[in-house]
Amino acid sequence: MAGNVSPQAGPRGRYIPRGHALSWWMLVVTTGAILITSIDRAILPTVLPGILKEFKLSETAGGVLVGLSFAGTMTGGLVLGVFGDSLGKGVRRAYTWGVAVVIVVISSIATALSRTLLQLQVLRFFMGVGTGGMEPVNVAMVGEWWQKEDRGFAVGTHHTGISHRPVRRARPDRGGPRGGHLA
Repeated sequence: MAGNVSPQAGPRGRYIPRGHALSWWMLVVTTGAILITSIDRAILPTVLPGILKEFKLSETAGGVLVGLSFAGTMTGGLVLGVFGDSLGKGVRRAYTWGVAVVIVVISSIATALSRTLLQLQVLRFFMGVGTGGMEPVNVAMVGEWWQKEDRGFAVGTHHTGISHRPVRRARPDRGGPRGGHLA
């Protein structure tokens, strides 16, 4: 077989990768962070009908609110991702991740306390900045803190947090977009 793809390439019978305790801890923390991002993405569509009713908004305005969250995600991923790369590797990159976590925590608490539509819109954007900033830095940190032969396991495990995002689709028989909820 070409390259390093033969059945004898890897150690047989080794199911749990060898990793330093700090590598395992980094994997647990970053997977938890990506799970929090997933929960945030799942909660907004769930509570959106209540938000529309509370602020007397149209479905289009609700879409704008969701769009602001994803615009923040894109902004955070670009700005904090590039900033994290500019700081270097390892612990220095973790500083960027810490900033993103602080943004998420403050935005989450403030969102719960928001009273006006403008406050909610601004806070959803900044929540997106925080979650978007965590995602590229999470992957980079997991990749850096695991040895080459087990890096695929670590990145794959990290991404199991993403798989908890519900895949939602419009269901006209259950109310669909016109009926006010997604299933």
